[in-house]
Parts: sequence; C-alpha cells; structure tokens
Amino acid sequence: MNNQTNKIDQKDKAITSFTIGIIGIILSLLSPYTWPGFFEKIIMPGALPIFLAWILLFLWRYGFILIFFLSLFGIFLGIKVMKSSKKMIAILGLVLCVIELIFSLFSGYQLLFG
Repeated sequence: MNNQTNKIDQKDKAITSFTIGIIGIILSLLSPYTWPGFFEKIIMPGALPIFLAWILLFLWRYGFILIFFLSLFGIFLGIKVMKSSKKMIAILGLVLCVIELIFSLFSGYQLLFG
C-alpha cells in the first residue's frame, strides 16, 4: 500500500511541476517587458475600481518575483521526481520551469537596470 501511495505522490509532483511550468510561461509572456504598454491599453480609466486597477498593475509589473519563486518550486519538484515512472513529464516540467526562471531573471534585470 505504501509503495502505491508513493507512486501516486510522484505522479502528482511531476504533473504539478509541469503545470507550474506552463502557468509560469504564460505569465512570463504577459510581462511588461514582453508587451510594453499592454496593461495601459487594456485597462481604460474608469473601467475598474481604482484599487483593483492598482493591484492588477502591481501584479503585472512585479509579478516576476512570484514567477521566480514558482519556477524554483517547479524545478525542485521536477528534480525530486526524476526516478519515477513519469520521468518525461518531469523533464518537460523542468525545461519549462528553467525557461520561466530565465524570463523572470530577465524581467528583474530590466526593472532594476533597464
């Protein structure tokens, strides 16, 4: 019973790593350094309550910090599952999380020094 639970747990970790990679790539592609002016064009003045617009703007500009930590967590999970039966999903999750990490580091560099 314990061995079967361990296999299910490994499968869940691999799928979680892959999902984190996909979500992070999507969020990274929506960063202000990929699409400059995107947020300002979509959110028209008066369309949203001001506090919600400020929260969305903050998340859009500084979301790379969240993406950075998500990618590290995805890499950690992907490495832990490398010896399981879901090795291919773990490798895909690792690749996506590394790309996500590079995007977040680039966005942070652009914000601080660009």
